[in-house]
Order: sequence, then C-alpha cells, then structure tokens
Amino acid sequence: MRGAPNRVVVVVLGVGVLAAVALHVMAGLRYPVPWPDEAHFLAPARSFANHLTLVTPEINAPAGIFWMPDGYAVMLGAAYGVLPDTVEVARGSSLALTVGFAGAMYLVGVRLGGARVAVACAVAVWLVSPRVVLMANIARMEPLVLALVGGALLAATARRWLTALAVVSLTVLVHPGGLILTLALAAAAVLSRADLRPKSRAELALVGLVALAWTAEAVWLLAHSDLVRDHLAFQLARKGTRNQLPNGTEIAVGVAAVAGICGSLVVSRRLGRQRAAVLCALSALVGALTVIRVTGNEMWYGAIGYETPALLLLLAALSFGPRMIRLPRPASGLIALAPVVLVAGITLTGSAYDMAIRPGSPGDRDFLGVLEQRLRDFDARQGGPVLVALDRSSGISPFLLAHTWEHLSFVDPTPVTPLWARPDYVLFSLGPPEPGRRRIEARLPQGPPTLRVAQPGSTAEVLLFPGDRVTLPVS
Repeated sequence: MRGAPNRVVVVVLGVGVLAAVALHVMAGLRYPVPWPDEAHFLAPARSFANHLTLVTPEINAPAGIFWMPDGYAVMLGAAYGVLPDTVEVARGSSLALTVGFAGAMYLVGVRLGGARVAVACAVAVWLVSPRVVLMANIARMEPLVLALVGGALLAATARRWLTALAVVSLTVLVHPGGLILTLALAAAAVLSRADLRPKSRAELALVGLVALAWTAEAVWLLAHSDLVRDHLAFQLARKGTRNQLPNGTEIAVGVAAVAGICGSLVVSRRLGRQRAAVLCALSALVGALTVIRVTGNEMWYGAIGYETPALLLLLAALSFGPRMIRLPRPASGLIALAPVVLVAGITLTGSAYDMAIRPGSPGDRDFLGVLEQRLRDFDARQGGPVLVALDRSSGISPFLLAHTWEHLSFVDPTPVTPLWARPDYVLFSLGPPEPGRRRIEARLPQGPPTLRVAQPGSTAEVLLFPGDRVTLPVS
C-alpha cells in the first residue's frame, strides 16, 4: 500500500504543475499584458546583469529606484546573467519560484503528518487557481517572497530554526512586507520555544551570508537616503488613499491564525514541541500574509493574502487527519484530481482582475513585429536625436528598450522620477484589460496622433503624440 499513494501523489502533483505551466504558456504576454511595474523592475535587473549596478537611466532613475528593496532585481539580474534579459525569462522565473513554493508546501504538509494524496491535491489546487496563475505570470517579487517563505518552513520542519529565520529575513530585502513575515516567524519560534542553536558550520555560514546581504543593502540605501525618503513617501501617500480596513474574510482568517497559534501552544505537549512549533509558525505566517494584503492593498497581493493563507491553514488541518487515505488507487486518484481539473478550468475560462487567459490571435502575434517596422520607418525619417517618453501606464517599454534605434531614445519615467526635459513625443500603449485601457484613453490628447500602429485582429494599439500636446511632470 505504501507504493500506491506515491504513484497517485506523482500524478496529482504532475497534473498540477503541468496545468500551471500550460496556463502560463497559453497566457503568453496577455495575462496580463506587459505591465508598467514590470518595466520598473526589469530595468534594474538588466542593469545589474550587464553592469553590476542598479542605476536605471531608461526609467529616468539614474541613481536607482527605492520604493522597493533590491533583492528581486539582484535575483533576476543573476538569472539574466545566463539567460536572455526578456520579459518571458522574468515571467518564467516567477513561474519557477511559484512551483518551488508549491513543492516546499507539499514537503511541509507531509512532514507534519498530512495524508500525502490530500496534501498533493491541496497544493495542486493552489497552483492552478486564477490569482496564483496571474502571480506566476508577471515579473514581480511576490513569487520570490513565497519561495523564501517555503524554504524557511522547510528548514523549520528539519529543526533548523536558525536557518529558517535567516532565510525568511531575506524577504525584507525583496519586499517591505517581508518585515511582517520575519517578525511573525520569529514570534512563533520564541513562543513555541524552538531550538535556535546552530546545528552545523554550514548553518553559521548561511547566517553570515545573509548578514552580508543585509549589510550591502543597508549601505546602498544609506548612500541614497534622500531618494529612499522621497520614494517611500510617494508609496505611503498612494496607499493612504485606499481602504485599508479588513473585510469579513480577512477578519475570519486572522481569527483562525490566532486560534492556530494559541492551539498549537496549548497542545504542544501532546503534539511534541517540534511539530507544535511548526504549526505555530504556519498559523503566524497566515496572519502575517493577511496583514500584508490588508495594509498593502495592492491587486497583486490577492494570491498571497487569500489563496496562500487558505493553503497553509488547510495543511495545518490535514496534519491532524489520517496519515493515509485508504481508498482504492483509481478512486483516490480521481477524487484528488477532480478539484485540480475543476479549478484549472475556472482559471482557463474565467478571469482575475479583469484579465483572462486568451489564446493569441494572428493579429496579437504579429503586432510587435509590425510595431518594430513602423518605428524603424519613423526612426529613419528623423534628422537628429528624438526623445520619446512613455505614458505612465504603458506596458510596452520592455520591448522598446530591448532594441537599438538610430535616432529614437525611449525613456519610461516613473511617478517619482520626472523627466529632465520635455520630450519630443509621448507614446501611449493600449491593450486589455478594459478598465486600464479606458484610463489611458482618457489621458489621450485631442487631435490625430503623429503615428498610430494597429493590427487587424489585435486589441493592442500604439499611439505617438507630439510632446507639447501632452502634460507630463518635468523636473
């Protein structure tokens, strides 16, 4: 009987991973369309890969950007050192990190005593859910944060609590919300009296490397303290305009997290100190992820604030169930696969944040080629240097900045890096999802554009207007 569940587990996890990869490939650059955030995070990664620096003149940030820590740029820059520096590679890394977190959660659930088939089903369902697929298909830092959390929990289940704290502290160098995660895991370790003594020299070496990474980031930020203050002030002001009160679901998850922490401490003698400590850590991280979603209040935090806490709570609950579900092999496989297939179907046919997976039409696939040729023709007609600024919601800059132009110079300014001079032209990139497209259309100037690029059968469109007809912040 021991071999049968293993085969079912392999099938369930395999279907989950393959479905996640298939959804990623089908989405291509349309789920979502290239996003402004991606340009802002890819630029320093390219700079790090090519010049070992984080300065990013292509987004008009010659000293760097400081509303996020630099861990994601360094990680992606390292990947760009051996792989092409494209949006596809960046999104592929997000997918790989998301799958890595799912694998870590399977191992954590099994080590806690959960039934392997049930744990595999829970992890696979998480992996193919709509917001998780969206998270895995955009060049942002949430997948890296979760991968580090998964590594920390794996270390905790192996009784390497010092390693767990060192690894989770790296999330602070990736995203400000990492501080909440680090404090949560540290509190769980203290409350459950986990053994924080180093178990080997390798563990001490890891702690030393983490301390070195922290030191490097601190030196970099202190050297640009004025920009750090300005950029963080911009972020706090932007978030301050949003509702940051928890909804009913978030309150319920928070209550469950507190109950899990208290319950694991109360029954620690019966469970065993180590198992109780890991369950306490799971519950504390559930609360921390929910706090990040509420206080951050970004659309991208949905997967880490809803689906992921639900997965962690389910793994904790499964650890109290039977270790092996004694069903005939075909029946257990079908029962486990059914919710995975159902949720994958919902993802395929539904949407998240008004972004749906759409197979690319011939027009979509041809659009970038047509755009490049039209811009080449426009470039050839210029008699000297031409500065083209991108609208703040344009997602096309990774494509534009990857090419070399004779006269055209593209810059993608961020909300806190105003242009040094009025541009000759401003480029607007239109595409789905519909709410974002309507917001961009509302900013278009009156009158015909200098250049319009569209392709039959494609929803994408690029418009170029003279700079004196567009209002942009200029320093």
